[in-house]
Amino acid sequence: MTNKVFAFFFTLLIIGSVNNKQLTYTDIYTTIQKIYYIKQKKVVNKIKVKLDKFYKKFLCKIREIVFTIYNYIDTLNYNFKNDLRNLE
Repeated sequence: MTNKVFAFFFTLLIIGSVNNKQLTYTDIYTTIQKIYYIKQKKVVNKIKVKLDKFYKKFLCKIREIVFTIYNYIDTLNYNFKNDLRNLE
């Protein structure tokens, strides 16, 4: 647990004692779990966005390479047909 979690834990204890509420360990633990879940969800979303951007860039590069190869093969084919016609 980090210092922020400890600070949050003691803040909850102080708030609970000031408001004369009976805060139990499970209440504090569930709130900490919720905070960690939200943080993990944000991190996962950030990673997902970065992966999506990388995947799109990767697909664009693959398309360019395939298109270039296709054009090269097409020009070779065209040149070969012209050479055959010239031979006749």
